[in-house]
Amino acid sequence: MNTWKEIVDKQTKEYGDHLEAVKKSKEQLEASKQAVLSTAKCSEAELPTVLKEMLHLNEQNWDKEYGMYGTRFKEMRINHQKELTKFFEREALAQEINNDQSAEKDKSKDKSAGR
Repeated sequence: MNTWKEIVDKQTKEYGDHLEAVKKSKEQLEASKQAVLSTAKCSEAELPTVLKEMLHLNEQNWDKEYGMYGTRFKEMRINHQKELTKFFEREALAQEINNDQSAEKDKSKDKSAGR
């Protein structure tokens, strides 16, 4: 059973790790692009259509995986939301149990006071 602080710390670390992975993958994407340009010995505008399409497809695939609405971010966000929902459901249940116990104590006090 995690405390609120543990959940926040864990999710903060996961988000930081995600941002680091985004940065590294973007750098790899750019390095790959530069390698293609270097091998072709021309600028991006002068690249043959096939290579331009390949670079464009690589960027699209990167965006689908790492972009703001990419699969990695969505999965992390969904997992975080599930974790928070579970935490708040546990807290609500604990509060409900405490309220029920308090109500039971009040009832038993009322019965003993009326005698």
